[in-house]
Amino acid sequence: MTNEITINAKSLISDSNMVVMNASEMGCYIRLLCHCWDSKELPSDDRSLAKLAGCSLGEFKAAWPKISVHFNRNEEGNLFCPVLLGQRLKANKKRKLMKKAADARWSQERRKKQAA
Repeated sequence: MTNEITINAKSLISDSNMVVMNASEMGCYIRLLCHCWDSKELPSDDRSLAKLAGCSLGEFKAAWPKISVHFNRNEEGNLFCPVLLGQRLKANKKRKLMKKAADARWSQERRKKQAA
């Protein structure tokens, strides 16, 4: 899995749920996205989320109403980001296609060497 996450710049500056965030809230959101990309899900307790977001518990509780609209709960009660889930599926598909192409290329190279 790639460590690269795609952030849609247009949605950051035009999405109604994003434009209401101040710089601190946006920073918490981006940090949580990064942790969610890395771990696939986030814990649901405020203390852990605040620590991951890099802010105090009070700052987190103030920011969470604006941030929480971007996350859903799974069956275990942990949080995930549906947008990242879609990106992860695309990345996995691309990775498999690239591996298949690389395997085909290297297989062809091996056959050429064996034939020589």
